[in-house]
Parts: sequence; C-alpha cells; structure tokens
Amino acid sequence: MSTPDAPYTYAQTTLVRASPAQTLFTRKDTFPLWGQPKGFDLEMYLKRDEVMEKEEWSVGGGFVTWVLVPRDEQDTTEKILAHCETYRRPALLRQPSSPEPIKVQSTGVACVFVNPLFAKYKYAKHMLSLLHYVQAKEEDLPPFPSEQWGEPPVVEEGGEGGWKREIAFSVLYSGVGKSYYASARMGLGPSSLPGWVFKGTPTRTYTIELPTISTSTPSQEQDQKPEQEAEESTPDGWEYLTAEQVRELEPRVAGEIEKQLRERETGGKVQVAVLPTKGTLYSHCLRDQLSPITLALGKPRTYGLIGPSSPSPQSGSESAQDGLEERPFFTYFYETSPHSPSTMYISYISHSNSDPKVKVPLSVIRQAMLFEKCSIAEIWGEAGDVYQGQEGVREKEDNVPCLAVYGGLDVEQVDWQFNDKYVAC
Repeated sequence: MSTPDAPYTYAQTTLVRASPAQTLFTRKDTFPLWGQPKGFDLEMYLKRDEVMEKEEWSVGGGFVTWVLVPRDEQDTTEKILAHCETYRRPALLRQPSSPEPIKVQSTGVACVFVNPLFAKYKYAKHMLSLLHYVQAKEEDLPPFPSEQWGEPPVVEEGGEGGWKREIAFSVLYSGVGKSYYASARMGLGPSSLPGWVFKGTPTRTYTIELPTISTSTPSQEQDQKPEQEAEESTPDGWEYLTAEQVRELEPRVAGEIEKQLRERETGGKVQVAVLPTKGTLYSHCLRDQLSPITLALGKPRTYGLIGPSSPSPQSGSESAQDGLEERPFFTYFYETSPHSPSTMYISYISHSNSDPKVKVPLSVIRQAMLFEKCSIAEIWGEAGDVYQGQEGVREKEDNVPCLAVYGGLDVEQVDWQFNDKYVAC
C-alpha cells in the first residue's frame, strides 16, 4: 500500500504507455532538471528527443515512455504521478550447461522521474514494480498482487506500437545509490523477487593536463609549436572515426561479444550481455551531436579511433579487407554539461582480434583527449584492465549499473558480461 495520506492508493493507479501528449509532458517535466543545466533551451531539448525517436532503435516499441496515472484517468497529463523510458535492445543469454548463447531481448530503463509533489508517496518505485509486468511474460514473473495493486496493467502487444512482453532481463543505471531500485520488487510477499540489483563493473578514470591557451609573444609561440602540432595530430597509423563509421562497426562489436561469450568459462552461472546493434553505439554519438556544446562548436566531432591493420601471419601484409576485422579501436562520446570538466566516455574498446599482444595503447587515448580537449576519460569494463596502475589512471567507485532478470532466474547467479558504457541509456 502507498502512504495513507497519498492522493491515490496503489490500487487506484496503473501503468500505461504514454500518448503523444503525455510523452511531450514528460519531456517538459524533466527539462529543468536534465536539460537546462546542460545548456539546452526548451526547444532544443524537445528537438533532441524528436530526432532520437525516429532512429532505428526507437521505432516499433524500441523506445517507449511509460506513465503512472490514476486508473480512471489514463489519458491525463495533469495527474501523471511518475514516468520513465525504456530502450529495447537485442541481447544474449547463455546457460551454464550450454556452449551456445541464445538471442533474447532486453531493456534499458532511463529517465525515472516522479512529480515532486508526490515524491514522498513512493510512486516511482511502484511504477517500476508495475514495469516488470509489462516487460516480461506472465509465466516469467511472480503472481501479480491484485488485492493490493488492483488489476495488472494491460499494454497492447504487436501492431503499430510493436511492443511485446518478451524481455529476458533489464538494466538500469542508478543515480540514487546501490539499493533503491532493488526494492522495486516483482510482486509482494514471500514469492516476490528483487527488482534491479547492483552489478558493479570495473570503472577507471584517466586524467591528463591540457595545454593552456597561449598568451605568449610570437617568439614564444614558435617555441610551443611542436606541442600544438602534437595536440592536433593523428596517432601514427590510426584514423579518427565519424559517427557514421561508429555505426558501421556495430556488427563487428556484436560478433566479438558473441564469440567471447561462447568461449568464456561460466563458473556455473548464467551469462547475459547487451548487444550494441540497432544503433546503440551510434546513439551516443547522435545524442552528443544534438547537445548545445557540440552544436556551438560549428564543426564535426570525432567519436573513436581505429588502429593500423595487423600484418597477416600468412603473407606478412595487411589482410584482404584492409584488416578491418582485426584492427584495434575504441569509441567514445562526451560529457554534455557546460559546468563539468570536459569528459570523454569510452563506450567500447576492442583490442586486436588477431594478436593478443596488440592493445589500444593508453597513449592513443591520451591523443584523442588532447585532440578533443578532454581532461578526463572514463573507461568502463574489463577491457580497461590493461591500464590499471598506469600513470593518471584511478579506480572509480560511484558506478552503479543494476540488473533485473526474469524467467525464474536468480539474479545473484547471473553474470552481466560486457557491462560497458555503450549499454548506458
């Protein structure tokens, strides 16, 4: 039950897929908290989501806004109690008894927001508890507690909206600590299961000192020219990636993840991984391109670096496909707040497939940081293990990815693999 003095009991509320009018309301609702501090005006903030929702990852139920509303006023915009968004993404699940992962669907939950007038009534937590019952199949969940929560939410499946109750697992990145979202449980009582449970991943920051803007004399500027040229150069044999080139790399990344998941020891646990296909890697680039900081630059930014081709063991020359499948690379995007240090988020790192000794050097990441004038790089996931202990690299503790699983799985017996920054919504 909700707080006794709440305007609505939980049984008097339900979760619905937002109408266009409700979706617009939720975006205006979040603008003061998530748009304005990052330099957006309202028009730019709304335009960003209008562009994003037309992309391949959004259509057909890929990107959905959900609202908790009074059960007898489901079309309301004035009485939206809480709201959130989901991004549906292809994923893999491997049972410990099977050598082959199976393809499943996952969601990323984002933009969890409660009307400040109703914050004390725990409506956001209840909304997320209901979300389980529109994501997963009925048989994959504990019994719905209709006596306390009313009838379960009903969402039209298939059709133009494309929604399906087929989600195998769901991820969420908490901004309120490690335990809050686990309490958004599936069901009530002894048969209930935890919601989104904290699943940490190695996270590191790499900090460098950027060159200062020169106020020197012409002769001093001549002395500084080599450093300035180094700042603007491309590492030897490496190529900067555009946003579209990052999109083109998604099939390769998906193939790498599936191959490595197949080869890894399971340790007796179920393994899950989100695939970066359907524009997931690219989405971070596009979101950055629509940010005030990038728009103000007036020129395209880079979103990755790909290394030189490895010599073929047979011929000693580059591979027939210019080594595309073997070349190490990393992709990135940026902190969009004008009030924070300029941060480069490494979304994915692929060390060479052909030679285990070939890694993405930290010096190349440094060069990209200098080129894009970022003083901090944040690196998630085990691919960053090779940088541990190097100068400027520090462990970071406030990363809080969380995981919910369905189908009778015990979340404590599930390993989330490739818990990298590209997964974050």
